[in-house]
Amino acid sequence: MVSWSGRNITLRNNYIAYVPPYGYGVAFDVKYMVYDSKIVGNVFEHIGDVEPPWELSSPGLGSVPLDRLTFIPPGAAIELESAENLVIENNTFISCLNGILTSFPDAIGNYGNLTIRSNVLIGTYYAEWGEQGREKYWPGIGIGIGTAAYRPDENEERWRAYNSKAYIEIRGNRVENFTYALVIDVKNQILKKATVENNTFTGYLELVISQYVYAKGNKLAPLLPNFKISNLTVEATNNTATITV
Repeated sequence: MVSWSGRNITLRNNYIAYVPPYGYGVAFDVKYMVYDSKIVGNVFEHIGDVEPPWELSSPGLGSVPLDRLTFIPPGAAIELESAENLVIENNTFISCLNGILTSFPDAIGNYGNLTIRSNVLIGTYYAEWGEQGREKYWPGIGIGIGTAAYRPDENEERWRAYNSKAYIEIRGNRVENFTYALVIDVKNQILKKATVENNTFTGYLELVISQYVYAKGNKLAPLLPNFKISNLTVEATNNTATITV
C-alpha cells in the first residue's frame, strides 16, 4: 500500500497473488499526493476471485462513482487515488476480477496525469460468493478510470491537482475476459482529457466510454450472446455464431 504521500516510487518485478474479495494487489490510500511514480513489470494473479475460509463481509465504505455503474467494485489488482504523473506499464494480470480501477471501497478519487501502457489484463469475467447468507454477483472490470473526487479541497496539494490539466493515456494494452473491458468517466472535460489508442479488447460484454474520449486504432472483439429468433436458436462461441432450427 502506498499511503499518506510520496514521490519517485517504483514498484517493479513483483509477484502478487491469491487475494480474496475486498482486497488488492497494489493500493493507493493517499491523504496528500503521490508524484512521478511507476508500476512496471509486475505480475498480478488471482486478485479478487479467491474465496477465503472465513465469512466474507463488505467493509461498508463508500467510493467515488465510475460512470453509470451502480455498484462499488470490491477491490482491484491496482487501486488508484491521488496520484500525479503515474505510469503503469508492462504488467501482467491473470485471473483477476478487476484490473486497474479508481473506484473501490473508500476511494476518494484520482485526477492527475496517468499513463496505462502495454499491459496484459486477463479477467474472470465475473465472480460470485456467499456473503451473510446471500449470493453476491460481481461483474469484472478491466480498466476503470474516472476523475470524480471526494473532498478534493481537503488539502492544497489535492486541490491543485484537481484544478490542473491532466491527460489520461491508455495505449497498447490487451484486455480480455471482463464484463466491462473499459470504463472511462471524465468529469471535468475542459481540464481532463482521455486518449484510448491501439488497444485490443476481447471477450467482453461492454465498453463504457463517451464521445469526449479520443479513441483510435483499437481492436474490438466482444462476446456474442446466445439468443432465440422465433424457432431458431443462435449459440455463440468466441466470435462464431451457430444457427439451429
